[in-house]
Amino acid sequence: GLDVSCEISPRALEHVGNDPASTGRTIYRIVQEALTNVRKHAPQAHVRVEVHDVGDGVDVSIRNQPSPAVPVPAAPPGSGTGLAGLRERVALAGGRVDFQPTDDHGFRVHAWMPYAAQGQA
Repeated sequence: GLDVSCEISPRALEHVGNDPASTGRTIYRIVQEALTNVRKHAPQAHVRVEVHDVGDGVDVSIRNQPSPAVPVPAAPPGSGTGLAGLRERVALAGGRVDFQPTDDHGFRVHAWMPYAAQGQA
């Protein structure tokens, strides 16, 4: 039910497909958490998902536009720890993530994940 556009570079998809147990799964979780938050907090907003190769890793960006001036029902209850847990998951896989409101009242989740997960045995 969300308005989502997606751009994934073929090279990033190829690399992630070769390492699905760590990098691919973590990228999936990043996108999943970001889309869940949009659905809860700005369900009418357009969302742009981008996944690109950046040489030694994958750059992931999920950004929602400001939600139109339409009343939004209260967000369903949750643990409230999704983004904090995501930061831990990404760090364990050797990546980094940040999230913040945008200047135009939207929200952005941005992450970088290495192709070969670091810190994993």
